[in-house]
Amino acid sequence: MLFSVLTQANHWSDYRIVAQSLKTGERRVLVRGATNARYLPTGHLVYAHGQTLMAAPFNAERLELTGAAVPILDGVMRANHGGPSSQWGFSGAGSLVYVPGGISYDSELVWVDRTGAGRPLKLPPGDFDSPRISPDGNRLAVTVFGDKPDIWIYDVLRETLTRLTFDGYNSHPVWTPDGTRVTFSSYRDGSSHLLSKPVDGSGAEEQVGSREIATLFPQSWSPDGRVLTLSGLQPSTRSWDIWLLSHEGKASPFLQTRFTEGSGILSPDGRWLAYVSNESGMYQVYVQAFPGPGGKWQVSTDGGTEPVWARNGRELFYHSGHKMMTVEVTSGPAFTAGNPKTLFESEYQSPSTGVFSGQNYDVTPDGQRFIMVRGKEAAAATDNPFMNKNAPQINVVLNLFEELKRRVPVH
Repeated sequence: MLFSVLTQANHWSDYRIVAQSLKTGERRVLVRGATNARYLPTGHLVYAHGQTLMAAPFNAERLELTGAAVPILDGVMRANHGGPSSQWGFSGAGSLVYVPGGISYDSELVWVDRTGAGRPLKLPPGDFDSPRISPDGNRLAVTVFGDKPDIWIYDVLRETLTRLTFDGYNSHPVWTPDGTRVTFSSYRDGSSHLLSKPVDGSGAEEQVGSREIATLFPQSWSPDGRVLTLSGLQPSTRSWDIWLLSHEGKASPFLQTRFTEGSGILSPDGRWLAYVSNESGMYQVYVQAFPGPGGKWQVSTDGGTEPVWARNGRELFYHSGHKMMTVEVTSGPAFTAGNPKTLFESEYQSPSTGVFSGQNYDVTPDGQRFIMVRGKEAAAATDNPFMNKNAPQINVVLNLFEELKRRVPVH
């Protein structure tokens, strides 16, 4: 049996191709930094290294490569995050089918008004995720998946994009209340971290606190900067829960039930927590008193994910399928919620790491615009000159088995 293994970081260079005997259970790592292995009847192991297909002679009985790998095809499309799946396959007769294109740049950042009208940022195509607007509205922090995920800062006034992080694999930025730093999740040196860094580049990264479990994604700071809400994935149950990081630097579970909870966002006054749970049998948005005790309210009525508070605390936004919803709320000493209303409907992307891990959009301080991530297919219909409008195609190569036997002999 052949499969790909990833321990922590979500990047193709950390994947390993593993072979395991179904008889003995013996497991061997065959190739590092590669995915999508296939064993062919010609005695070859074919796999993807980045956008290149490689072939090597393989002894299936001994579970070992018996010769050097040789590149056989370049320019095969692969996803850039969310699992680097390479888009290719073989038929039993020896034909190869693949999607050309190399690395798949999937998205663009778009300003969207309350009617749904969008205006893309003047940026080349890329894989964008989890954009966050600074407290003053003049900058964006966003995850960009290139060779690896990193945090970048976009200056709204100057229309420039500047890289903030360089080491490790970094994602899920959250602004501190004063707008001077960004907190983010990072995997480096074989372990996961919660880090913080000044956005002007004036200082080094700092450890925010300890992590009790491997996967903790920051969500929001309390207004006083003393508590950080987190979405945490339990390895034993594969279930999301809501965690808190105190100002002492210790992470602990806050909302942990037999259901799945995540995307916990504090209200601007810090008194209420909006989050997503599947306790009703479907994803819904809830609000409860923070830190408690107090009541709990279901805000969405027909499914909901990715809650975001308006900065004035009088609206709560969320996604219901492809619909952007808004609910009028009061979030002072007592909480009340009106009926949800649809602002617009459009196919903007959800977070690459799942609906419990956070939001893939944000709202400006005046509540009149959203920064959202639009997928390549939707963007191709727009007038954005940076996006590739060519329709995707599938290429077929016939009789590749014979070519493999010639170029990569099996002894």
